[in-house]
Parts: sequence; C-alpha cells; structure tokens
Amino acid sequence: MKKNKPIKYLILLPVILIMVLIFILSSENSEESSRTSGRVVDFVISVINKDYDNMEENERIEYRDKVSFYVRKIAHFSIFASLSFFTLLALFTLIKTYPYIRLFIMSLSLSSLYAISDEVHQLFSSGRACEVRDLLIDMSGALFGICVLSLILLIFKKTRIKKEV
Repeated sequence: MKKNKPIKYLILLPVILIMVLIFILSSENSEESSRTSGRVVDFVISVINKDYDNMEENERIEYRDKVSFYVRKIAHFSIFASLSFFTLLALFTLIKTYPYIRLFIMSLSLSSLYAISDEVHQLFSSGRACEVRDLLIDMSGALFGICVLSLILLIFKKTRIKKEV
C-alpha cells in the first residue's frame, strides 16, 4: 500500500479554513451578522448603483433590503460551493483507490451534513434561525462546486489524453 506524504495533507487546509469561517459566521448574533453582510451590501451598492444616494429614503431602504437578501443568499451558495469544491479536490488527491462517483457522493454528503449542522448551529445564535431555504441554497452551492471541479478535472483529463496521442 502506497503511503501518502505528509505534505499531501495540506490539501485539507482550505476545507478546514472554510469550515472554520462558516462556523464563525454562524456564531454571530443577528446584529453582528447584519453588520458583516452590511459592509458587503454597501460595497455592492456602490458598484452597481451610482444613483443610490439620489434615491428617496423609502426607495433606498427597499433597494438595500433587496440587495441584502441577494448578497446573503449568494454568500450561502458560494461558501458551500467552495467547501464542496475543496472537499472533493482533497478526497480526489488523497484517496486514489475509490471510483470518482464515490468521491463525488462523499463530498456532496460531507458538505450537505455540514450545511445541516450550520443551520442547526444558527439556532443557538441570538436572533438567528434555521431556515430550510438556506439549507437548500447551501446544498445547491455544494452540488455546483462539485460540478465545477468535475468539469475542470474532465477538461484536464481530455487535454492530457490529447497530448499523449
């Protein structure tokens, strides 16, 4: 049996860092969470709508709420896409003996379980809630991340085959 070199396990570092980030963000109470996402919302608004400051107060509030909703949902999707991408990459790198479909399912399962635990964790953060919609967004992001890496690996495989011919 071939032993992995310890350096190979560094591939787990992005997975661990993303999990820690998710845990920290889920630990924030509703006010802290709003402040965190509010900074991103302010930046997004400054980039996409130069006339924001010229809007009437009620229009600005409505616009900001809408942008905030999308920023938060995109954040859920993106962070779990990243988690599953790096989880599959780590599994693919470290476990060469499993068929790819099994690694795909393992990565999706691990990311989905972490999404579930994340939503449950939010129940214990003041003012936060466990939302099925967020769980579905997280799991969709996880599936997307896995599909992106699968596509990248397929392209590299086909490119390598062409070079060998």
